[in-house]
Amino acid sequence: VEPFWLHYGLILFQRDKTVEAISLIKRVAIKFPDEPEVRAALAAIYFDRGDLQDAEASWSQISRPKLVQSRAFLESRKWPPRAVAAMQRFKNLSE
Repeated sequence: VEPFWLHYGLILFQRDKTVEAISLIKRVAIKFPDEPEVRAALAAIYFDRGDLQDAEASWSQISRPKLVQSRAFLESRKWPPRAVAAMQRFKNLSE
């Protein structure tokens, strides 16, 4: 995956530029449709803005969701705090 563009999208989300973040990460998802980290990022952002339907749709496209749910994975990929928190809240809801 293009880590720069995904990370830049997550930084936009951290800086409260959610619309821009979604737009950018969706473009990355089109280029890399099977990349679980991209789908997880979209799910977390959608969930954070209250769009549970799109969050679930993005999440359902992940083949190995346990991998991207771990805090260690997210921190090793250097997700910003707001994205990690959104993923944790989404994970708690789906359990």
